[in-house]
Amino acid sequence: MPEVSIVVPAYNRADVIAETLDSVMNQDFTDWECLIIDDHSTDITAQICADYVARDSRFQFYLNKRSKGAQGARNTGIDKATGKYVIFLDSDDLLGSHCLSNRLAFAEQNPGYNYYCFATAVFKKVPYDTDKLWNYLNTNDNDLIRFLRQDMPWHTSGVLWKREVLQAIKGWDEKVSIWQDWDLHVNALLNKKLTYLKSTNEAVDSFYRKDNSEKAISSTEYAGKSFKTKLYLIEKYAELLPLKSEEVRFEFAKLIYRIADQTFRYFDKDVAIQLLRKWMVKLGYSNLFSKSWVWYMKVKLDKSSHQLLKKGAAIIPILYRKKTLLYNKRHHLTATLSSAK
Repeated sequence: MPEVSIVVPAYNRADVIAETLDSVMNQDFTDWECLIIDDHSTDITAQICADYVARDSRFQFYLNKRSKGAQGARNTGIDKATGKYVIFLDSDDLLGSHCLSNRLAFAEQNPGYNYYCFATAVFKKVPYDTDKLWNYLNTNDNDLIRFLRQDMPWHTSGVLWKREVLQAIKGWDEKVSIWQDWDLHVNALLNKKLTYLKSTNEAVDSFYRKDNSEKAISSTEYAGKSFKTKLYLIEKYAELLPLKSEEVRFEFAKLIYRIADQTFRYFDKDVAIQLLRKWMVKLGYSNLFSKSWVWYMKVKLDKSSHQLLKKGAAIIPILYRKKTLLYNKRHHLTATLSSAK
């Protein structure tokens, strides 16, 4: 039984997956298994992976047997994993050569936690070709609040999980097509039985590839699918979040405003308005508060709004400056290695 199972979901990644698997092969800690879960690729991803399986028995290749998509593939990996710990590694990202030894040493020095979080750097072609961090990991801010603000403290590959913990929380929600890591991590944070520890070491041990060629949210079709998942997540976390806490309730309201804003811009204006109006009232905010922010969103985002109206709408964030629904400043994907805390 290996100490660590590394789960790599893959779909049509023939251009980059060899780099990812090489980063696993080059670990200075050797007691691992790497489970490549192919989501029925139509390119030569499977052939490339077969070469690694033939060369090193620690690599294993499986087809995704659950629902199609990254979530089903990751859950297939959990089903197949035998290691004490699990790391999820996307098929275009990389591990530093010291990643496993660093994490296992930290876990050994700090026993008793269910999962451990580590720093991740951002790269384009090769590690350290940017000075960006996924985020500042070691702050004193409430991590649940940071996730609600989408100021994502840690990355998918930045977590060392105990395998039984992933089984206890039932892994990844296969109904979620976007915000997948957000959902998993918020779900874990809300489980009061689970404890976690963030590494105080500022040195990164994993690398997130930021591909500027990625398709942005622009098409109505994509935005429609995105909206359905976001609506599902709103309903899901309205049940799970401790909304009796005024701080949590207000951060959830701001998240809903962010979703309504994106829906207005990229999908359907009327749907966005209905969403914002419904949830402000459902969360217990006054009719005046709800109507004010709905009007603000409509005027500010509708290109046909007269400029005088736009200027008038600017008073809303001023009137509600202590209860503004506008976004908080985030450090996610803008944090830098040179100013890491």
